[in-house]
Amino acid sequence: MKLLLNAMRQLNTVVGAFVLFLAAYAAYVNWDTGRVQALCDEAVPGTPVSALDGIASSHGLTLRASTRDSKGEGYTIFVPAPSTMDDTVCAIAHDGAKVSGAHMLEY
Repeated sequence: MKLLLNAMRQLNTVVGAFVLFLAAYAAYVNWDTGRVQALCDEAVPGTPVSALDGIASSHGLTLRASTRDSKGEGYTIFVPAPSTMDDTVCAIAHDGAKVSGAHMLEY
């Protein structure tokens, strides 16, 4: 009987640690995507592209290189939330000098 009780206590400890880990990871992902959302909110139309690096740094993020859009009329910078393996990103559209828009993408 004591052996069974000890086994159940150990199982409870393992399950409790796993639940705690999941809760901590969920909180981290929420905080991380919040940083990217805040960057997207600050990248309003008219913001100079040169200012984006500083804005990203203030949120603890780094910008990726600009990519040409499909029509060849502008560029897009994608800023991912590192904890989501690039599933959640802020897409910042610009013309090379000024931001024309920014929005969140979730895949």
